Amino acid sequence: MGRFNSYLSEYEDIFKSKTKRFFDKAKLYCEGIFMSELSNIERISEEMFANCHQMQHFITESPWDYRLLLDQVALDVSKSLPKQKLTGLIIDESGWEKKGKKSVGVSPQYCGNAGKVCNSQAAVFGALSNGDFASMIDARLYLPASWISDTNRCEEAGIPEAEQVFKKKWEMAIEIIRHQQSLGVCFDYVKWRRLLWQQYGVSRSDRRNGLCLYA
Repeated sequence: MGRFNSYLSEYEDIFKSKTKRFFDKAKLYCEGIFMSELSNIERISEEMFANCHQMQHFITESPWDYRLLLDQVALDVSKSLPKQKLTGLIIDESGWEKKGKKSVGVSPQYCGNAGKVCNSQAAVFGALSNGDFASMIDARLYLPASWISDTNRCEEAGIPEAEQVFKKKWEMAIEIIRHQQSLGVCFDYVKWRRLLWQQYGVSRSDRRNGLCLYA
């Protein structure tokens, strides 16, 4: 656990505001993910003997910048991956079943993990891969049109006004690619799921913006 805590300490300055620091909660949460089989807030709090309400507030309300965290992870992974082979930016979508109507983006939609249309959330993910090494570096939660058309629902869920814009999943994939390029993350090619590829309207193997794209 010593090496793990040392690694986490490199991100300590991200978990703070002008008046408060949240790193203790971030540390508990990360340790709880490894310790708890279910990895949800309730089980993590039980496993780590933490206050569940405080942990929930840390995840949902505390004003630390999730994008700053993801970007730092992306840059660190980019620097850490070996350079003996070509590095790929792997783009894929995934979904998970979810009960209720309050969770952001939840809607009756096709869920690959369930293999059917069901109440679920979906997202587009980006990962860097080189040989036997890989790590997630980006994620964008998908908001169905039914959410975007309901301003009150978005506001109740705490979705910032700037993010209340409908985007197709292939558009989110392009955002990930361009964002990682702007950060200076190093990759030689992009590989993404054929469904996203077909929606983008290119052939199985293509070159755009100086990158090799593969389905």
